[in-house]
Amino acid sequence: MNKYILGNKVFNGDKFLKGTYVIQISGSRISKISKLDDGSVEKFIKDNPRVQDFRGRWITPGLIDCHNHYAGSALGLRFTLDFGECRNFADIRDTIRSNSSRIRRGWLVGYNINEYDLSEGRLPTAKELDEMCPKHPLFILHTTGHYGICNTTALRMAGIEANTKVPVGSRIGHYEDGQPNGILYEPGAMDLLTRHIPGYTFGDFEDALKYAGKLFREKGLTTVKDIGGAGNDMDETLRIESYNRLSKSHRLPVRVGISVPIFSLSEVHRKVKLYKLIEKNEFLKFTGFKLFLDGSGISRTAWLSEEWNKNFNDKDTDNYGSPVWKISDFFEVISILNELDAVVSIHTIGDKAISTAIEAIKQAGPGKARYALVHVYNPPEGILKDLLHLNVTVETQSSFIYFLGDAIMSNFGFKRVASLFPLKRMMEEGINICNSSDWNVTTFDPIYGLVSSMDRKTKGGREFNPKQSLNLEEALRAYTSNASKILGWPEIGYIREGNFADIIIWKHIPLSFEEFKSETHYVEKVIFNGE
Repeated sequence: MNKYILGNKVFNGDKFLKGTYVIQISGSRISKISKLDDGSVEKFIKDNPRVQDFRGRWITPGLIDCHNHYAGSALGLRFTLDFGECRNFADIRDTIRSNSSRIRRGWLVGYNINEYDLSEGRLPTAKELDEMCPKHPLFILHTTGHYGICNTTALRMAGIEANTKVPVGSRIGHYEDGQPNGILYEPGAMDLLTRHIPGYTFGDFEDALKYAGKLFREKGLTTVKDIGGAGNDMDETLRIESYNRLSKSHRLPVRVGISVPIFSLSEVHRKVKLYKLIEKNEFLKFTGFKLFLDGSGISRTAWLSEEWNKNFNDKDTDNYGSPVWKISDFFEVISILNELDAVVSIHTIGDKAISTAIEAIKQAGPGKARYALVHVYNPPEGILKDLLHLNVTVETQSSFIYFLGDAIMSNFGFKRVASLFPLKRMMEEGINICNSSDWNVTTFDPIYGLVSSMDRKTKGGREFNPKQSLNLEEALRAYTSNASKILGWPEIGYIREGNFADIIIWKHIPLSFEEFKSETHYVEKVIFNGE
C-alpha cells in the first residue's frame, strides 16, 4: 500500500522546491512526486488517509557521511573507553580506574584523547600512564586517529625500544635519554603496537555496527562511507564479511559504502583482491580505496611547503611535516589503481600533500578511476583549477572548524587562516564538495557539520574564515547529492522518483551556533528504505 508525505519545504538534493508537494512511497522506493495547488491540498488529505502532513517542516533526503571510520569507531564506542571528556591527567586516571571492567583479553584500550583539551597542554607519557594503569598494557588513540599513547607495559609487549625503526612518515616519541616515551605517530608506528591488541570477533562487529547504525539514523544519517582502519588495527576481511552478513539479512540500520585502505605498495594487489569479497546489494556497495598521503594538522605532521606555526604566530622551526609514503611508491600505487573502475580517496591536509596528489593523478593519465582528496585544509594557489579539470571531489569535514578549529588555527597560524577550508570558493568554482565527520575524529551528528559549514566559528568562539560560509542549500547539497555523486550511488542523496525512500523530516535546522542548542533533537522523523 502506498504512503504519502506532504510538505512545502522540500529540499530534493539540489534545491528547495517552491510550493506544496506530495511524495508517494511504494515499498522501499519513491514512486511519484506531485505538486499540489493551494486549492487541492485539503481534498488530497481527506481522500488519502495514509498521508503524513509535514508542512512547515524541512524535508530532505537522508544524509550521507562520505568519510567515516564507521566500523572501527563503532567497535571503539561499544568496547573501549572514551577519553573525550577528560580535561586533565586526573580525569584520565579516574576514567581508567573506574573502568577496570572494560579490560578485554588483558588489554585496556581507549580513544578520543586530545592534548588541546587537557589543562596540562600535552599528552601523558608512558611513565605517567604507568602510574594510572600499572598492571595492564594500555593504548589510547588520539582524537585525530593519527597518533596514540601507551604505557611501558604496552611498549615492552610490542618490543618498542630506543633503536626501533618505523616506516617513512611515522615516528616514535622519545625522552631526552632516547628511550620511547609512549607516543606513537602515524599508522606505521602505531601498527607496531596495535598488532598485539587482541582482535574482534564476528559477533563484536555485528553488535557494534547495528548499535552505531541506530544512533546514526536517529541523527538523520541513512548512508555512510566506511573507509576502514588506520593501519593494522582492523581485520579488513572480517569487516567486509560482517557487512555482507548483516546486509544480506536486512539487519544493517544504514546503507554502507565500503572503501578499502591501502598503506603500502607491497599490499596493493592483496587489497585490490580484497574488495571483490564485497557482496553488493541495496544496502551495501564498494566505494573505492583510501590512501593516507600525509599526517595530522593537530600533531603538525601534515606535509606543508612552509614551516608549521604553533601558538598561532610562533614558528615550529624546521618542521614541515612529511609524507607517510615513499613518494615513488605512492606514484606507482596511483598508476595501478588508475586502471580500476573505483574511487581513489587520498588523505591530504597540507598544501604539499595536495599538490603531490594532483601531480600523481596527472602523471597516471586518463584511466577508469575517479579521485577524491580528503580534508584539503590548505589548497595551494592555482590547485582549484586542477581539481575542477581532473574532476576531483573534495571530501571535507566542516565540523573540524568547530571542534578542532582553535588547535588548527594555532598550528597553521593566523596568516594562513584565510586560505583554510575554502568551501564557498570551491563550490563556486564548480568543484564537487561533500561533507563528513571523519568519526570518531568528531561526532557523527551531522547537525554540527551543517551548522559549521554555515557559521564558521570555533568552539572557542573564534571566527574561522567566515567569508567561506555556505548557505543552507549548499550545506545540504554537500551532505546529499554531492556525496551521492562521489559514492557512485545515484539511488540515494535525492528525493526523486525511483530513488530509495530515505527521507528526513526536520523540526528545524539551525543556521548558526547562536541559535543552536546541543540538547535539542532537530530530527523529527526518519524514513529509511520506505519504513
